[in-house]
Amino acid sequence: VSADIMDAADPKSYYLAGRKAAGFITIGLTALCGADEEKMAGLVENSHMEHLFRVGWWRVEQAAKKGREMVKKSWAQGKMERLLILDEPILGPLNGLLRKRPKNLLTTRAEGEFAEFESETEVAAVEEIVKKAEFIGRFIMKAVDFSLGDLKKAAAGLADENLKVSTVFLTAIVNAALGKGFAFAPVGRGEVAAGLSKLWVKNEPPRKVRPDFKKAAQKWAGGLMELSEDEKKWFGEFFDDSIKVLEEEYGHLAASETPDPRFIKGIWIA
Repeated sequence: VSADIMDAADPKSYYLAGRKAAGFITIGLTALCGADEEKMAGLVENSHMEHLFRVGWWRVEQAAKKGREMVKKSWAQGKMERLLILDEPILGPLNGLLRKRPKNLLTTRAEGEFAEFESETEVAAVEEIVKKAEFIGRFIMKAVDFSLGDLKKAAAGLADENLKVSTVFLTAIVNAALGKGFAFAPVGRGEVAAGLSKLWVKNEPPRKVRPDFKKAAQKWAGGLMELSEDEKKWFGEFFDDSIKVLEEEYGHLAASETPDPRFIKGIWIA
């Protein structure tokens, strides 16, 4: 209660502190015993709970250290603000892990809701998110022709929440479809529909991206940089998330409708 600066007068503080301790002890047991329940029972019987708690705390801190090293040594170059370009499936959990006292934000929680790590599965999942964040940033830097200056220009016309890796990727796709190269540069409002028309199964609402496009994109990504099996999976997830944005934002528009960048996201529209 004291370490986490909780309200000692609030009975709920003791429940939350106890739940956090139980979670860390569970993580510690798994770190020491794997899935061997008999070995776990022996440790519980013969070890101090404080020791098991510290092992669990160390395991979470190990994951947080990997996150900090990723920020320092990879494409973010030690600048936390650069992480803001990541999309929410990655950004939220990564931000939680990088807090002074790491939090588990793998699922959306209301302000003040319990958000501590309670299992090795959760810790391993957020470690994978760190690896995925490193790959997505590295991939987009390799794949798309854009600079910090481009981002600053885009930031002038895009809300912060819309200036995401998916925006960079989808904008480049539309430019490529228009014959302008795979580049992050503004697309004219009158050109968006023409570029997207090459991606849809049928150019009428509700529009869906052609199934063969994902396979072609994966082949293209593999030719751009050598991908491990994990990286192929992460690229597929990133591609699916990006295409979902495209279909939700543009798939319902009437053929004669010109997209208004004030009310639509996913593409940098001039």
